[in-house]
Amino acid sequence: MDSMGFKNQWIWALCFILLAVIIVGINVICRFADSGKLNSLEYTRGVVTSAQDQREWIGRRRRIRNSLSVEYTPEDSGRSYSWYDPDGSYEFFRKGDVLRVYYDEDDPEEAYPAKKDWLTGVYLRVDKSYNTALYIAIWPMLIGIFLFIDYQRAKNRALNGTLKPKKKIKSSVDPDYDPNLHEIVRMSGYKRSWMGFWICGTLFFLGTMFAGIMMIRAVITEHPKDTAGPVAAAVFFMLLGAGMMAGVICSIIYINGKKSAFIRGFMADEATAVYKDREKAAQILWKHVNHYMESEPPRSRFKLEYNRDWLESFDEHLEHLKYSKE
Repeated sequence: MDSMGFKNQWIWALCFILLAVIIVGINVICRFADSGKLNSLEYTRGVVTSAQDQREWIGRRRRIRNSLSVEYTPEDSGRSYSWYDPDGSYEFFRKGDVLRVYYDEDDPEEAYPAKKDWLTGVYLRVDKSYNTALYIAIWPMLIGIFLFIDYQRAKNRALNGTLKPKKKIKSSVDPDYDPNLHEIVRMSGYKRSWMGFWICGTLFFLGTMFAGIMMIRAVITEHPKDTAGPVAAAVFFMLLGAGMMAGVICSIIYINGKKSAFIRGFMADEATAVYKDREKAAQILWKHVNHYMESEPPRSRFKLEYNRDWLESFDEHLEHLKYSKE
């Protein structure tokens, strides 16, 4: 089956899942590292005294700010202290919740409320968002799982003989190719599309950039002692998104260049003089050829370039643009 074109999809599925695993792995390592820094501090019991959602309007946009106030009393101290953060991810905290508060023995006001992590079981600061990376990892994981399922489905259809042959496209390079076997090769990529890649790539870019900006914003506004970890994570996410966006831009430039060359080739061919609106005919033919080529494997007998084979194969879609024979 790998020789029929399924190997590429299997590899791509693995790459996406591996990317998700790497993101989650780095996130878990950061959780343990941040928890280890708290172990050098003293800790005591803290109680949430206030957890409020504040809504304010900035121009025409409404912003929701979650504030949190925690009261704690260090051991061997008769004085209570209060920790307060006016803006953070505290929508799941309620008044009366019990937290563990880590503090500097020499400066009890230097405190860090912490909650037991649902993923690792260690205690992590409540003023840091550790789940953003997991939200980002969901996308490559879902893509990888989809590709694996689609790979298995296509493989089963090919082995069970339930493949429905489609129209044979004319090929001067290989006129005797088996259309049924060729369709099996195309099954591993029949759901590909440049538009889908551009949309998903852009959403991925926006998501990673948003996560990176929010991490840097948290460092600037909260002034944590450890800034290297959050900044490094933010840079990693932003570079990841920038790399994806670079791929989107390069592919758009590539396809637009192919389209322009295709239309120029169509207009220069004397055989296309039978069409009343040659430019419209060229646009229609390009749409069908480009859609067909999206499912082709890298080593294809066809090329995304104009030739008369394409014109003869999709001639029925251009019939209405021909001059009348009368």
